[in-house]
Amino acid sequence: LCIINNTFAIDDKDSTEKGKPLSQDSSCNHSADNIRPSSRQISIAKKEFLKKCREKDPEACYGLGMIFKTVDRNTKKSNAYFRKACRLNNSESCFLFAIGMEKINIRVTKNILGRECNKGSTKSCRRLGSYLKRDNETKKAISIYQKACRQEDPRACHEAAMLNSNQIEKENELRFNCDSRGHQFSCRMLSLHAKKKQNKDKLDEPEMRR
Repeated sequence: LCIINNTFAIDDKDSTEKGKPLSQDSSCNHSADNIRPSSRQISIAKKEFLKKCREKDPEACYGLGMIFKTVDRNTKKSNAYFRKACRLNNSESCFLFAIGMEKINIRVTKNILGRECNKGSTKSCRRLGSYLKRDNETKKAISIYQKACRQEDPRACHEAAMLNSNQIEKENELRFNCDSRGHQFSCRMLSLHAKKKQNKDKLDEPEMRR
């Protein structure tokens, strides 16, 4: 749990639970050294986050939400803290709260994702686009994916291209996403399209000879 490990500076040379609180803006370290925190550390982190969350610290509310989501598996409490952090303008919390509401009220989910997408959250744009695509609202989905694509999100660019009904435009968009952004899925789709064309050309050759 990255956010909890950020609350403690763990001494790797000592297996005992020594540490000191770190600032909330410490960056997460996703290396192998980022070990799972102990029950005692989680308990201390909860108390510290709760205190700061009550003081309207969005990162602390987000931290509590993550603890209840990943450790306690308490969806109701995690959603409550994500919601509070979202109201304090924590974008990641807004995204997680929206996802947590998916099975409860999909309309609320879409509204939150739409708002965050407009604020520049490409992840929210992609998620909203996936819902619109699932609901066969293709034009709206393309528009949302393109919004994220304009912010150079290669995954959104790929999705927008795949929904393009114009085959030539689709291949051009996939090629640009592959060559300029290095998106592997776009490269694979281009390869598949090329193979299909080759196979079609082989099938058409005997007909042309006749």
